[in-house]
Amino acid sequence: ADEPAFSCEADTWTLETGNTHILGIGRYYQDQKVIALFNFDGDFQRAITGIREEGFCDLLTGEALSPEELTMAPYSFRWLLINY
Repeated sequence: ADEPAFSCEADTWTLETGNTHILGIGRYYQDQKVIALFNFDGDFQRAITGIREEGFCDLLTGEALSPEELTMAPYSFRWLLINY
C-alpha cells in the first residue's frame, strides 16, 4: 500500500498477456508503474507483457526479474514494479 501506483488516483488499464489464463493489470502514478499478473489456471503459465524496460522487482518477494522470467505458478499472482 506504500507504493504510489496503488493510489486510487492511479491510471489503471488491462494488459495483453498473450495467455488466456493470465489477467494483466497495469497501474501508473507519480512516475511509478506496477504490473499485476494473475494466473487463473492449475498449471504453470507464461505471461508476455510486451514491456521493454530493463526488468521488474516483485513487490512481495523483492526478487529481481527479467521479462523472460515471467512464468507463473498455478493460481498465483505477481505485483511487479517496473525498474526505471
